[in-house]
Order: sequence, then structure tokens, then C-alpha cells
Amino acid sequence: MKTKIRILDPSGNITALVQGVDDKDMRKRLSEQLMQQEESRIEQVGFLTAPICGGSIRVEMMGGEFCGNALRCAALYYVLEKGIKGQAIVPVEISGNEGVIAVAVNSKNMEARATMPLPCRSYQARIEDEPAYVCDFGGIVHIVLPEALPDQDIIDDMLQYAIAHFDAEAIGLIFTNMESEMICPVVFVPAVGSLVFENSCASGTLSASMFRASKMKDGRYNMIWKQPGGSLSVDLRKADGKVTQMVLSGRIAVCDDMEIELEEFLQPAEVCDIEYLK
Repeated sequence: MKTKIRILDPSGNITALVQGVDDKDMRKRLSEQLMQQEESRIEQVGFLTAPICGGSIRVEMMGGEFCGNALRCAALYYVLEKGIKGQAIVPVEISGNEGVIAVAVNSKNMEARATMPLPCRSYQARIEDEPAYVCDFGGIVHIVLPEALPDQDIIDDMLQYAIAHFDAEAIGLIFTNMESEMICPVVFVPAVGSLVFENSCASGTLSASMFRASKMKDGRYNMIWKQPGGSLSVDLRKADGKVTQMVLSGRIAVCDDMEIELEEFLQPAEVCDIEYLK
């Protein structure tokens, strides 16, 4: 069976959207192999399935986690597939979130923006002697580290702590330089066993914004976070000492599609032909 895979690039966080793969074991194996293809630079894989609660499109991430970049990619994918020109609102369903999220897409400038779910809890912490800020989005937990560099020993210690203390489909470590407004996201997905130094991370961007907002007065703010693969923007509102809204936006590039023979691709052979579609 041939499977077409759409590849999208939200600020370097290369996202593969796959249709027609329902088996969970096959999804895991396919995700692992796609992410091992160096030429594709794929950082995460989402599977397009039939909507179940009124959305126009549904995407389930490889580890069952929530992902803001995949959410926006799915909306843009839908608009492009339907041939919609200009601006549109796409109701999207995604794993790690109940219900539908409305994503505003502009196919002319290839931008997608959405009001994002707020974390179910967020708090200051000290983890393994490092000052930290924890943002728990339910499907993914991020640990913002404003005073640490992405050192492997720190990553190992933080992940060991997170696995022991949080029940989440994915764990993010967001190394943050507040002065330069730069973040370096590292995301671990236990179900797949993948540890990725991501070029950008939507929920990690939201977490860094929550951390910054915790030190700010009530009001409306725009925060632009530079990341290894580009920038993501957050429009944030804070009232009565709490963040009440975050809108994430950014451009998405369209990469060459891939087409694979699924059964052959999942075989343990050393070489499998991949056809890139222009």
C-alpha cells in the first residue's frame, strides 16, 4: 500500500502528516523510521484520522501528546487540500486535547494562528538544584529552565525527574535565555523513545511565555521567541494576576511530499526507496 506523506515546516519543527495508518504499532514503527531519515529532517509525526467531535480534520500525534505546531499544520493542510484561497477558520481536533480548536489560516502568506489551551497547572519549582518553571498541559509537561544551558547531564537529570513525577505523553525541557528571547526546546516522547532537539516548539513557546508573564503586571503583551529554526509569536493576556489567553502564530512552509510503499518501508531492510513528490 502506497502512503502519501505531507511535510510541513513551522519554524523548523518539521512535521509529517500521514493518512491511512490506524494500527498503533505500525504508527510507532513508521514514526521511528521517518524520524531516522536524515534527508527529511522530520522531528515529529502526526496521523490524520476521521474527526470524532465535529472538527473538519483530526490529527493524532505519534505519542498521543498535544502539539501546537501540528495543530496549525493540520489546519493549513486542510486549506491546501480543499483549495481554499485566502483566509479561513478551520476547526481542528488533536490528541491531548478534548473538543475542537479553531485555527485561523491565511493561505496567501502561509500563516496559521490559534487561541491555545492554557496549562492545567503552572508553578515555580527547583528541580535537581536548578530554578525551573513547570507548565503542565495534560498531554505534555514542559520544564522551563531560565538559568541552564542544554547540557546532556542536565537533560538526563531533568528527564529522570520528570518521568518519575509526571504522567504525560511527552516531556519538554525548554532552555531559555530571557535577555535574548531565545529558547532551545528538547522534547522526549516515552511511547516512541525519541529525544529530539527541536528547531521550534509551540507548547514550549507557550511555557516560556507563561514564565515571563508570571513576572509581569496585568495587561496584553506580544512575545516573539527566537528558536533554532525560526520564531513563533504569542499574544498574551493577563488579568487578575492570571494568564487568561494565549494566541500562537507563525508562518508554515510547505516541503516536498513523500510517497512510500508502507509494507516495504517498515521492513528491516537497510535501504528503502523514498519518492519525493514535486
